[in-house]
Amino acid sequence: MKPLRSAIFLYCLLFLPVPANSQDRKIIDSLTERLRQVPDTGKIDIFNQLSELYWQRSFDTSLLFARHALIRSEEVGDTFRIATSEKMVGNAYYYLGNYTASLEQYFSSLKLFERLGDSLEIGKLYNNLGAIHLSISELDKGLEYFQTALGMMQRQGNLEKVAAIENNIGAIFNEKKLYGQALSYMKSSYDTRMNMGDLRQAAVVLNNMGEVNGNMGRNEEALDYYKQSLEVSEKLGDSRMLAALHTNLGDVYYRLGQYQESEESLMTGLVLARQLHNLRIMKEVYKKLSELKRVRSDFQSSLHYYQLYSDYQDSLLSEEKQAQIAEMQLKFNAESFQRQIDQVRTENELKSKLVFKQRILILTLFLITLLILVALYINYRRNLLKKETNRLLTEKNELLNSANMQLRESTLYLRDSNATKDKFLSIIGHDLRNPLNALLGFSELIVGNTTDQYTPQEIQSYNKLINEAAKNIQQLIENLLDWSRSQ
Repeated sequence: MKPLRSAIFLYCLLFLPVPANSQDRKIIDSLTERLRQVPDTGKIDIFNQLSELYWQRSFDTSLLFARHALIRSEEVGDTFRIATSEKMVGNAYYYLGNYTASLEQYFSSLKLFERLGDSLEIGKLYNNLGAIHLSISELDKGLEYFQTALGMMQRQGNLEKVAAIENNIGAIFNEKKLYGQALSYMKSSYDTRMNMGDLRQAAVVLNNMGEVNGNMGRNEEALDYYKQSLEVSEKLGDSRMLAALHTNLGDVYYRLGQYQESEESLMTGLVLARQLHNLRIMKEVYKKLSELKRVRSDFQSSLHYYQLYSDYQDSLLSEEKQAQIAEMQLKFNAESFQRQIDQVRTENELKSKLVFKQRILILTLFLITLLILVALYINYRRNLLKKETNRLLTEKNELLNSANMQLRESTLYLRDSNATKDKFLSIIGHDLRNPLNALLGFSELIVGNTTDQYTPQEIQSYNKLINEAAKNIQQLIENLLDWSRSQ
């Protein structure tokens, strides 16, 4: 089993900000308010800032702001802002999984920054290009881009970016199964993070080093790295990392045969995942618990956890489908919103009020659509549960019918066997009686014989009859033994 990749190498690929929080909401509101007060070039910078802030909220909204920044940049003819906006559009496409569009934007941005001679932004773009190629498993090309970016950042003395790219190169070598080189780059990244006092990213790298050691079959070393990462994450109160690390520890303990420790770690990871409502971690924990219970011969619990794993697998698939539907709706709304923004430039105050009403209507329709989707999802889950219950009842009824049929067949077989045995014993008893009577009768004649009562010829005749009766009895007994052995 492979450890859970919840804090994996891609965590640092595009130099992500920390997860969004309530403070970000205040910043978004403040930037939105400033849009009315700043000139066009200032609006471009604000749109790009809003695009970055929405990375943690809505990728479609992030793309919308980045596109609008690009349109404004092209209108004013500001090369630096055009290059920056194209990079932001590429970032949004990357998060949406549209790698082709992302590459197109990154290459266009790269040409402009090369013309401007901005080595910092060029290094970032090479790193981002490496991230895309790692995502699509073009490892050699990804390694080439990462190494180019690393050299540029080292020449600039940018330790933060150097550490991030070294971790990414380690990810490439891990995927190529060159584990020694992977650990070398990750160790360098970890040392830099510690020297900078960046404990959060240091914990991520420790987790990655634990995974590499696990891939090498060095479970004791993997355990040590996971424990180090766990200690740091506990100090930081990083619940998501803690949930992933406890799950990874449970996996390593399982491979080491320490089943009690494995179960304790997995249960801790499960509690944290439930608090975060992280279905992917919960699904993985249920799968590992099912395997653990099976190995410990607790088949009932194993079946229970496997059923939970299956249910969460279905939930994730359902959520992905719902997300696809919601994404299509968001794209439609985003495009409508973009057209409305363009229309506002030339319309008067009256038309602006009309656009505002249209936005309210679109939002209302979106909320209604969302409620309908939620209702459909709940109904789908109920029907799924009902079908599963019926299936289990049908299976149990089939097993019960099969058992009853086998019982009836066994009863009939035993009844026939007893009848056959009784009949056979009756025949054997009848067949034994005649030779036995002859044997007893003639032997009594001889026993009571006097020398003058029977002639030698008569005695010889009686002995012959006795001998034949004994042979008949012997033959019957042998037949009986043969039948017993055949049964």
